Amino acid sequence: ELSQLQDEAEHIPWVEAHAVLKRAFAGRSVSDVFADFDQEPLAAASIAQVHTARLVTGEDVVVKIRRPGIATQVERDLDIVWQLARMLQRRTEWGRTMGAEELAAGFAVALREELDLRVEARNISVVATAEQSGDETSRLHIPRAYPELSSEHVLVMERIRGVPLNRADDLIAERNLDRGALANTLLTSILRQIVIDGTFHADPHPGNIMVLDDGRPALLDFGSVGRIDSLLRG
Repeated sequence: ELSQLQDEAEHIPWVEAHAVLKRAFAGRSVSDVFADFDQEPLAAASIAQVHTARLVTGEDVVVKIRRPGIATQVERDLDIVWQLARMLQRRTEWGRTMGAEELAAGFAVALREELDLRVEARNISVVATAEQSGDETSRLHIPRAYPELSSEHVLVMERIRGVPLNRADDLIAERNLDRGALANTLLTSILRQIVIDGTFHADPHPGNIMVLDDGRPALLDFGSVGRIDSLLRG
């Protein structure tokens, strides 16, 4: 059930998604920014849904639109999490040992950060820059973000063509891709992000890992990024 929230959640009606876009572009119409815009979402997750589009400058992109009202719903859910954490810390030994209240507070900070799509645009740029330092044969493809077109509620980024890792068996077989090499690229890149770069994708579930049509692996959804200081990396 939880895995369906990765890319198969209920869609936002187009009229609501369009209203979010109009507010985000501050008076400009959607046609001023996009030459084409597919009103049918490509995927829908718990916080946002994604549409395919083409910029007036010709680039194929995907547009991530935050769900209207999601911030209120998240705050309501976080209040429940906090009350449960406080109860566990006060009434159970394992809750105190684990630090349930501190865990809940950290979870709340991370989730609120995911709600601001400007943060995700910055995260993409940071991880993409660091990824270029690695050996080309062990790099993941990181899609380009368009921060000048992005806001708290909308993220515009390069469209990449492929399938999620959890549905990639046919593509891997059809193109005779080396599963071991794919796994090695994923492992090497994630380890490099953690141990060397100190900024890493913190939510690499199969829905966020793509196998591109050309056989390369790619990472999506940088709403949750971890950071490790140099002392801990050492």
